[in-house]
Amino acid sequence: MDGERDLDFWLGEWQAAWDGGAGTNRITLECDDRVVVERFSAPADGFEGTSISVWDAGAGRWRQAWADSQGNWFHLEGGRRDGAFELVTTDGAKRMRFTDITAGSFSWSWQASEHGDWRELWRIDYTRSG
Repeated sequence: MDGERDLDFWLGEWQAAWDGGAGTNRITLECDDRVVVERFSAPADGFEGTSISVWDAGAGRWRQAWADSQGNWFHLEGGRRDGAFELVTTDGAKRMRFTDITAGSFSWSWQASEHGDWRELWRIDYTRSG
């Protein structure tokens, strides 16, 4: 498989829950089903974020750009790895991992590299709501 449909599991509407917070995430296909668009919202925290992800067939990997209401911007790339879906920042310092993927749920974690090991900074458990 070439990877172009590897993010299909993410499409839809999700309830997001983490230690001390909750939010929603809506993932759609746009631009003739070639661009995956994410709209994350955690109103109680005053936090919103958006990403666009595109399959780069020439490079054989996914590319994502993320921006949020705190002024963060990340460029990430990656794909399926070790039974998960993983995107790593271009400087290799941070990554996101989607694990335990089923039709109705998955776990997402944001991690930082420390001395060659990954440390979890934020974990969100997702449940499909639509």
